[in-house]
Amino acid sequence: MALRIIGISDEVTTCECCGRTNLKKTVVLTDGEGEKRYGSECAAKAMRKSGDKFASKAWVEKVSREIARRPNAPARDSFGVLNVATGRVVTTCSTREIAEQAVASRGSGYEVVGV
Repeated sequence: MALRIIGISDEVTTCECCGRTNLKKTVVLTDGEGEKRYGSECAAKAMRKSGDKFASKAWVEKVSREIARRPNAPARDSFGVLNVATGRVVTTCSTREIAEQAVASRGSGYEVVGV
């Protein structure tokens, strides 16, 4: 299953992938079964390995910040519509089906992401 970003954490400052310590923050990823906290470089590499061809360190940091600064952040089992070109989540939805309909209505350049 593909990894998805669900937030950032400043509580865990050690990358669970490479072991690097004293990070300012870690990216919280999920594979649907559990959460992992990686530094942004390891998060981008892990996401590319799981099939996300757009993942880069800068993209991971941007999406993580966007998710974290939402005033009314949705529950972690919500879904978002991501503008691939800008890396911004343009809307959030309560179910995957609604998010997929939103992506279909917008055309290419958008994808469903877990938030």
